[in-house]
Amino acid sequence: MQKCIVCLPEEDKIDIVDFIMQRSLTDIDLASSDVSDRLITLACGHIFTVETLDGHCNMNAFYEIDEIGRFISTKSPPVNYQTPLTCSTCRGPITALRYGRVTKRATLDILEQNVAGTMSRSLDECSPGVTDFACAMSTHEEQVKALESQSTEAGPSHDNPDEIPFVDVHGPLPAKLLDLEGMQKVHGIGLEEARAWYKIVKPIVQIYRRVLKIAVMRGAHVKAYEAAFATLFRLELRAIADDTERGFDALESLTFDNVKQKIG
Repeated sequence: MQKCIVCLPEEDKIDIVDFIMQRSLTDIDLASSDVSDRLITLACGHIFTVETLDGHCNMNAFYEIDEIGRFISTKSPPVNYQTPLTCSTCRGPITALRYGRVTKRATLDILEQNVAGTMSRSLDECSPGVTDFACAMSTHEEQVKALESQSTEAGPSHDNPDEIPFVDVHGPLPAKLLDLEGMQKVHGIGLEEARAWYKIVKPIVQIYRRVLKIAVMRGAHVKAYEAAFATLFRLELRAIADDTERGFDALESLTFDNVKQKIG
């Protein structure tokens, strides 16, 4: 909530609100039309000029700004992780709408770190099972050698790639490829042999299922990018469709190219 500068107690008016010029509230011209002299009251109650907060929040890293301080357009944010914005006086959070793009990026970075931490812990929990299975590998090999081959009559059918359950060049093999049904339909192993085989490999298949869940986890930045892309695509498609001067040949392709340029 913004504070009335006129009604503030005199002792509060001596607080420095402009760190660049070291000006207090009494030095600020409240009638000025200069945007940099406008005042923002943070949630913690401290007041600063727009120019001071813009510098503190590193706005030039998120926006293209001309030589006279006007915002021209957005630009790709820094690649390094951002920390949440805090008041330079009391370290309280900065939640002013003007700095929403900066605060949202910091929030995404925190969520991304949480996802990375969760993935790391989950992988650590899988390690003992992998080690145990590897240590007993010689025993497993002897059990496999003792199996009697019993192929199915028809054998696996891979004539139609669309029917193969593991055709996905963009991701890991699905775990169903390694279960009892997959061994029969995909690998052409007989039912009894498949049961015996699965009994041997079941511990490592179960671990693979857990690892697979970790592998397909998506971070906050990916989700935000996909949401932004979908929104821009819908808006751009509508804008092109409403423009009667444009042709409609390859409309979706044109929209896709425009969105890629805008989103960066």
